[in-house]
Amino acid sequence: MLPPSLMFRAAPKNFFGGCSAPGSSPPESVLPEDGTSSISYGDWEYSYHIPTQEEVATLKELISVAEPSSATGNDEITNIITEEAEAFFKGQKSVADVAKIIQGRVQVYVNENR
Repeated sequence: MLPPSLMFRAAPKNFFGGCSAPGSSPPESVLPEDGTSSISYGDWEYSYHIPTQEEVATLKELISVAEPSSATGNDEITNIITEEAEAFFKGQKSVADVAKIIQGRVQVYVNENR
C-alpha cells in the first residue's frame, strides 16, 4: 500500500509523456520560447520559466544536503494513518469513522510520547 502522502497526489501526466486525466494534454514544448510559459488543466494553471544560473545553483545545493524524511516527520503517525486508512479504501469503514479512529490513536501516541 502507498504511504498517505502519495495516495492523494494527482498525476495527470504518465511516465511516457501522455496524459491520463480526461481532457488534459501535454505542453507542445517543455522549454518556453520567451523564457516563461504556463500549463493548465481546467481552472488550474501553473506558470514557469527557464531557471537562472543562480536558481540552478540553489537547487543543486538543496539536493546535495537533502535527506529522506517521512511526510509527517513521524513514522509512527504515518504508520497509524496508513494502517487505519486501509479500511476506508477497502470500503469497510466510512471516512468519518476512520478519521475518528486515526485521531484517537494519534492522540494516545502524542500523549504517551510528550
